[in-house]
Amino acid sequence: MDSVGCLTTGQFDGQELDFVHTNSAPSPTITYNESYIFACESPTLAKRLRFAISNLHELAHMWFGTLVAVSWWNELGLNESVATFVAFLAMSRSAKLEEFHSTCWVTFLEYKFWGVAKDSLSSTHSICCSHVSAERAGSLYDGISYGKGPSFIKQLYNLLGE
Repeated sequence: MDSVGCLTTGQFDGQELDFVHTNSAPSPTITYNESYIFACESPTLAKRLRFAISNLHELAHMWFGTLVAVSWWNELGLNESVATFVAFLAMSRSAKLEEFHSTCWVTFLEYKFWGVAKDSLSSTHSICCSHVSAERAGSLYDGISYGKGPSFIKQLYNLLGE
């Protein structure tokens, strides 16, 4: 799913780019998320924050998602939830990302509200659930996995402590 080393900066098709982020969705080819390409512009604080969160999310996968792969798609939601929470936790504690400390957890609320909105629909699902096909598992890339799940993990973290 997530390829070690696919978080890149540098050139794409001969053009100098400030940032390039690969899409982590399952795909046989690498695609680029245009919202992270800051060519000929000064990226706003919000764009830099989202770029940092995405990078931290993908780096978190390298430690517990990609290198210790899930046995099947059942744990996919939990995998994405933990990566998202860890990304925000790392950002809130990193001295090198201090410019984001005041807005980090406020941005996390956007994810939480996305999860609440998805959870209120009839298509809601649990964070961890069984699937019979990879196509069905692909539907897990939603607000439940990236919003509700991380919010639940944050509650556990605050209840149990580090």
